[in-house]
Amino acid sequence: MLSEARVLQQIEKQPNRSAGFKQLVRELSLRGSERRELQRLLENLVQKGKLLETSRDRFTLPQAAANKNVVLGKLVMHRDGFGFLIPEDAEFR
Repeated sequence: MLSEARVLQQIEKQPNRSAGFKQLVRELSLRGSERRELQRLLENLVQKGKLLETSRDRFTLPQAAANKNVVLGKLVMHRDGFGFLIPEDAEFR
């Protein structure tokens, strides 16, 4: 059975405490509806602050990201190809 604890434990085992969606599907041997359940579970963990989505379909534990040069925020792109990061944390504004 898929649970928050199982997913967090699997990510905790990784060297960088980070894992991709496809990697988790493979390592947890998930099939069919379990894959959709994993996607919903990962989204919920991100909303709760237990995981960070560091790139598309890549998830990291917050403690691991704290040791790196990471700023969470919203990327606003311009049609000319450049963009700006609007940090979530007021300290970085």
